[in-house]
Amino acid sequence: MAKFVIDCFVLYKSAIHIKMDISSRVTLRKNKTGQVPEGHDAMQLSDVFNLLLSMEKRLSEHLSAIESTLMDRLLLAESSLERAHNTISYLKSDLSGIKTELAEVRAEKRKSDTISELRSKEFNLLFHGLPTVSSDETPEQSEDVVRSFLTTSLQFPESDLAKISFANVHRLPKHTSALQSSSTSYSQPPEIVVKFSKMKDRI
Repeated sequence: MAKFVIDCFVLYKSAIHIKMDISSRVTLRKNKTGQVPEGHDAMQLSDVFNLLLSMEKRLSEHLSAIESTLMDRLLLAESSLERAHNTISYLKSDLSGIKTELAEVRAEKRKSDTISELRSKEFNLLFHGLPTVSSDETPEQSEDVVRSFLTTSLQFPESDLAKISFANVHRLPKHTSALQSSSTSYSQPPEIVVKFSKMKDRI
């Protein structure tokens, strides 16, 4: 489209120059002879002049049509650009709202997870200083160590202890044990975590 406009403009300018050149030659010849050329030469110049006038008119019409088309397209482009700008603004606003809602959901999720974790740990009891059975002590062996400690060291009746069920018993790994992390307690065995099935048994 741009090339066509340039070509039309070049043709239009060329036609204007040719018209002006012929007009100047006719004027010059008239000045020399004192009269307008007649006969065959006069007819040729007249025909060329009329042709140029026709070309100029058509080119002018084409340029006007092109100018109108370009203006319409420019207005359409401006309208599309404005709509795109409004859409982008709306999407930015919507995205900001989504980010805010997502942050609130994440905060609520962290709060819920923390509460769930705390509630879960309410059933736990930590036993310190109980000896290990072996380097690869199993949860069942850890439970036996705890039950033995309760009956022998704390004098807990075996009949009452038999009624208490543990949901989970395990000894903490050495690298997470609070006792093992102390520089003065390397000889102490890792703690045993006991999770009671019922809160009343823990108390």
